[in-house]
Amino acid sequence: MTDDTKNAIMEATLAIVGESGFEKLTIRAIAERAGIGIGTVHYHFGSKDKAIAEAYRFVTSELRAAFSRLADAAEDPEPSLRAFAESFSEAVHRHGAALAFFASRGGGIKDAPTEYREFALGDGLGLAHAAMRRIDDTIDEKEAAMRLSLFAGGLLYPELVAGAMGTRMDDESERGRYGKLAAEILVPRAGAPTRILGKGENHGSQA
Repeated sequence: MTDDTKNAIMEATLAIVGESGFEKLTIRAIAERAGIGIGTVHYHFGSKDKAIAEAYRFVTSELRAAFSRLADAAEDPEPSLRAFAESFSEAVHRHGAALAFFASRGGGIKDAPTEYREFALGDGLGLAHAAMRRIDDTIDEKEAAMRLSLFAGGLLYPELVAGAMGTRMDDESERGRYGKLAAEILVPRAGAPTRILGKGENHGSQA
């Protein structure tokens, strides 16, 4: 199977999942959306469950690729975090509806690949944490994980509510503005009174 054929199958699968979940997803529907023969889809994936699992791997690999933008964080942590945020935001936008559906299903995807989850909780979090600590060395791994979760969740929220709050993610200018606001969660301000306080710390007003 060529890369073009696989990409067409994956894009078709994700488009259908984004529109109607798994209810209307069939091998025939994937083939029709991709503009290829049903035999080709069936030969390479065999079942709807396998196509779903591979589509999940396909879309999360794009999210994983965004973390490569943190490679230069040792020298330029803030630009690296913002570059990561932009790449991650665009990956979410490309398949936002499907990602929101996958997220809503939690662990309910049969044979779902675990590579992205393992990466995000391991090396991915490590890269983000290291970049944040270059700006504010008081940030621990738990706070870095919280910031990543808030950032990613904030990007998916407009997809979950389908624009009900007025955020138009199909508008490039508005999407860019929203992404920049979301990125602020990732970029700490050293010395600013916005650090997440842990148990037992003083939550009172600061002088």
